Amino acid sequence: MISTASRVGTGNIIGVATAIAVGDPGAVFWMWLMALSGAASAFCESTLAQIYKVKSGDEFLGGPAYYIQQGLGKKWLGVLYAVLLIGCTGFGWNTTTAYNMSAALERV
Repeated sequence: MISTASRVGTGNIIGVATAIAVGDPGAVFWMWLMALSGAASAFCESTLAQIYKVKSGDEFLGGPAYYIQQGLGKKWLGVLYAVLLIGCTGFGWNTTTAYNMSAALERV
């Protein structure tokens, strides 16, 4: 469950279930609208990652920290993003996911 929630997102799993259970038909409309918005932003991120990837020997390096650093021309901002992402990945997202799952199972 933690692996799925980390990839899909706890907010998506819990949010969709809550919207369908509590919301009216308008909730489905807003979920579709947000899905389209999320798909568009994911496409933009993937495009930026391809444009600003860096060749290092026989491999390519890239990702958000690289395109922030190269696209905006601010190395400090790319480094800050990378450091904050390490902290969120190691502690923030996993802690939130585990808490939400335990809170949901507490009521069963």
